[in-house]
Amino acid sequence: MEIRDVCTGEKYKARDGNEKMAWYRIGKAFLQDDGRISLKLAALPVDGNLVLFPRKEKTNQLPY
Repeated sequence: MEIRDVCTGEKYKARDGNEKMAWYRIGKAFLQDDGRISLKLAALPVDGNLVLFPRKEKTNQLPY
């Protein structure tokens, strides 16, 4: 089973005037061996868009 981060993004204008994207992790996706995907969400995006990212090891991760 593979685990991915579920994120939603928001565009914003940086101080230098360039448009950037801020990503917010709002849950986890569990990719099952049989092709199913299970989601565990802590929030829902207002615009309905979700993006799955490969998980990165966190060095300062909280215990929960």
